[in-house]
Amino acid sequence: GYFPSYMLGNLYAAQMYSKARQDIPGLDKRIEMGDVLSLVDWLRKNIHSMGRRYEPEKLLKAATGKELDPSYFLRYIKEKYSSIYQI
Repeated sequence: GYFPSYMLGNLYAAQMYSKARQDIPGLDKRIEMGDVLSLVDWLRKNIHSMGRRYEPEKLLKAATGKELDPSYFLRYIKEKYSSIYQI
């Protein structure tokens, strides 16, 4: 793969996951317990059902209500790595 496309994927994923967490109460706890069905349902409804109808930028806006915003990814890595490395 082409490295910049991985970064774009990470940015998109963080923003979509943030929206899924907002829409699905207790999502993190469900995933911890091995229950990913609510997330899969959310993805089907908000991402997969759109198929090839939209370009990535428009799909993200349709799914999350916002244009690409790197602050979601920054928040994700701060949460993840601050607990791992106690920073």
